[in-house]
Amino acid sequence: MYIEEFRSPGPLTAAAAEELAGSLPGCTSRITVAANDRAVNLPVLPWCWPELGIVRGTPVTVTAADGYRPADLEDRRALEDLVTRFRTLTSPAAILGVPPHSLRMRASPGRPATHDTTTSDRAWARRPRAGTVPGKARNPRRGAGSMLVGS
Repeated sequence: MYIEEFRSPGPLTAAAAEELAGSLPGCTSRITVAANDRAVNLPVLPWCWPELGIVRGTPVTVTAADGYRPADLEDRRALEDLVTRFRTLTSPAAILGVPPHSLRMRASPGRPATHDTTTSDRAWARRPRAGTVPGKARNPRRGAGSMLVGS
């Protein structure tokens, strides 16, 4: 059995519940979504989603168990796929109608998806560090263009 707990980035809607229920065709894992002291099996989520009362910030627990293609591996994959899909479908951008394929989000198991960091990371990497001179190597013994300064 594999369990993941996270806070919902937004409310669970009927459309999101229906898409989640059909998101793992052929999966043999038994998947349960729980929130607010209620638990629902994934296949009946489209009919029972209001009972969970999931809004932004609600703690959600998803469990995957008894998958056998191959054992345990299917549970881990199903859990990761469902949680990633859940976060995408309940994100504020999805609620506003932005198509999921246009979102460039990164997610890690146990952490919610974050903004697109490609441009901000590149800009940060180009900034010179405090106390350094652009174009000069930090370690004078490292690199072909470094200069040794003697006294």
